Amino acid sequence: MGNLAGWPYWKVISITGQSGAGTDYQVKLTIGDSAGGDFHLEGHCTNFPQDIRITDDDGTTLLDHFVEDLTADPIIVRVKVNDDLGSNRDVRVYYGKSGETTASNGANTFLQYHGSASSNFLDSLTISSPYIWEGRVRSTNATHNLTWGLTNVLDLSDDNIRVQSYSTGNAVYHYVGNEGTTSNVTEAPSLTINQWYRGKISNDGTTTYGYFDDNEIGSGGLNTNLPDESLGLFMNAFTGTCEQTWSFARKYNSPEPAFSSAGSEETPPTGVSPTSVFYGPLVGPLGGPL
Repeated sequence: MGNLAGWPYWKVISITGQSGAGTDYQVKLTIGDSAGGDFHLEGHCTNFPQDIRITDDDGTTLLDHFVEDLTADPIIVRVKVNDDLGSNRDVRVYYGKSGETTASNGANTFLQYHGSASSNFLDSLTISSPYIWEGRVRSTNATHNLTWGLTNVLDLSDDNIRVQSYSTGNAVYHYVGNEGTTSNVTEAPSLTINQWYRGKISNDGTTTYGYFDDNEIGSGGLNTNLPDESLGLFMNAFTGTCEQTWSFARKYNSPEPAFSSAGSEETPPTGVSPTSVFYGPLVGPLGGPL
């Protein structure tokens, strides 16, 4: 087992596997600089969280990962674990090397990924269930209906999950499912204009669930394996403003593999100082001493 060259510190992170998770699962870790998170990095980062790298348990094979917000502390990281997480696995988190920039890469980490957007974008959902589609989104205009999420060919009277805003100044949770059967969840706490939320849509192969900040807003029989399903930002009559920082589709297994524990901070060996070696007396050609 090797060490990642140039990185002065690391911790071994244990992940609890779950049957059926398979390879390339995007596992969530929360990492603090000197406190907080699932574990922290002892304040030894030189430019938290830019100088973080994650490897397989061999200590050298770099793993793709994505940091949701580089200004946060602790950060939320999704690391794509190459090994089969049907059983428990370890990874290493390296840190503390000066002069590094972030290796966060959403496109390499997820099944599908979109960065910052403030206007309509639609993308075909090319993955099969089960999966989770997540995004950091907000409504920025209180006078138009607008949508982030998943829909059947932009037909907003058909299957979709969305956040919808009204002229009241607040957005409300809204769910439409089951081929046009509408359900407005107006009893839920309203969403505030210009405030960021985590939108999440999960599909377990049978039922689709919609969430904002992990609060379930509705469920239905939305079949996201159909070729005409689309996801993204989309607005009624293409008006209004809805924004996202990022959104991604990732693997989903229930229960999910998850962080278990972090080992103590480790550092590379400092080396052993040379020691005197005795080779015995010098001898002449006939075996006698010189």
